[in-house]
Amino acid sequence: MRERTALIVRHRLVAPQAGAKAPAAFPPELQAVLTRAVKDLIGGYYGSPAGWATVGYDTFPGRCGDLMRYTRPEG
Repeated sequence: MRERTALIVRHRLVAPQAGAKAPAAFPPELQAVLTRAVKDLIGGYYGSPAGWATVGYDTFPGRCGDLMRYTRPEG
């Protein structure tokens, strides 16, 4: 996790803050990262089992979960 955080900080990929520069203010190679790769990385992560676990789901879609859950009321 530290390596990921360092990469994000090093390339300034954190969420834009008020008064932050627009992507056009950066060099072209960084613009590509900001406008394309970040979106793909976030989508790929949250579309994975690890991303689903991050938001609190126990079972990734398409995998068997707790069968007892389906035989009794939620609560």
